[in-house]
Amino acid sequence: MARVTMVEDPIDALSPSGVVKSSFCLMYLWRVGKAPVFTVLLNTAIWGNYLYRIFMEPASKEQVCLLPDLLYAPNPGDWPRYLGYFLFTPNFVRTVHVTSFLGALGYTLERDRMGTFMYSALFVILSACIPAVCFFLNISNCMAGLESTAFAVAVVTHHQNILVRSDGVDKGVQVPFDIEPRWHIWAIAGLMLIFAEPGEACELVVGMVLGLIWVLKDPEVWGQLASSLKPARRHIALTTVLYVVGMFVAPLSVLQIQFDGNIDVANWSWWTTTFPSTPSLGKIVAEAPNAVGRELCILAKIVTIALPMIAMSERTHYACALVLPLVLMIMYVMQTAFFHIPHLGYVLLVAVAYRAWYTPQVSDPKARTGSNYNPSRVSRPATRPSGGG
Repeated sequence: MARVTMVEDPIDALSPSGVVKSSFCLMYLWRVGKAPVFTVLLNTAIWGNYLYRIFMEPASKEQVCLLPDLLYAPNPGDWPRYLGYFLFTPNFVRTVHVTSFLGALGYTLERDRMGTFMYSALFVILSACIPAVCFFLNISNCMAGLESTAFAVAVVTHHQNILVRSDGVDKGVQVPFDIEPRWHIWAIAGLMLIFAEPGEACELVVGMVLGLIWVLKDPEVWGQLASSLKPARRHIALTTVLYVVGMFVAPLSVLQIQFDGNIDVANWSWWTTTFPSTPSLGKIVAEAPNAVGRELCILAKIVTIALPMIAMSERTHYACALVLPLVLMIMYVMQTAFFHIPHLGYVLLVAVAYRAWYTPQVSDPKARTGSNYNPSRVSRPATRPSGGG
């Protein structure tokens, strides 16, 4: 008589049990390993500054933020504002969130890859460049906190793709794949972006762009991109670029057409005079969040963080899940007072929704269980004889 023995399939990296177990593995390995010096000192200073403001000298963001004049014309007498830019957090929840984010980055990138000196240099350089870009583009005129810098470092961490094995952990929480901490880091970043104010969200996007520029400065990266750009990746990469341009660069709507009979298409001022337009949707959301509505702000945040994450993963076909929030964004935009006649920004958002629906899948067997997926490790129900018969 035959006996059927059921062998459990390996845990998928994106399953609930896979996410929970890999998170426990990371926390255990970070606890027993050597602490990253720069990250520990920075988090300690952030908590010390927060407690000092609570018990000794309360201060709002406007009182300690970094101003454009102090960045372009440094003044040592205003050192509290420089310190406030690095250490300010508005409340207890944000302090926990920021220090957790910085801790995950430090244990992943500083301790396991770059070292304290190189990591601290990267952090300081990005911390100086991000407010300069935000002030130059008029995205912000008062910056405080390191959230945008953390987003830039998260992009660098994603490129490094540090893998962690769970062999040294208790068997009850071991996972059959190499853990990629970058996805846990992006989960923390996504929550931070969703709960950020619209103006802060634009600063975080600037941080991500500067982090990408830092990664692309390496000539080897261009060769890797050229060799790994499969059709699905080219599709999702172009979709992401169209979204960034349509959301943050291109005008959203034409206010009215003022044609006086003269045509001078080679003159830029003729275009701006004939077709006066609104700013980009991202700028409108940042400057007038109450005018566009909370729902539109939340949808914009979801797509802004989810689309780059999907583009950097092996599961590019998950972009079809963004069609619904994109369509809702397009519908909400049409109901705002800023929308009159569709401009390039609106057309690009429609194109992004269309392309997201038809995003193909990257044909990579590693996408099933993680970066070291091996089909031979998959166990299936087996039937074997149990004696005579």
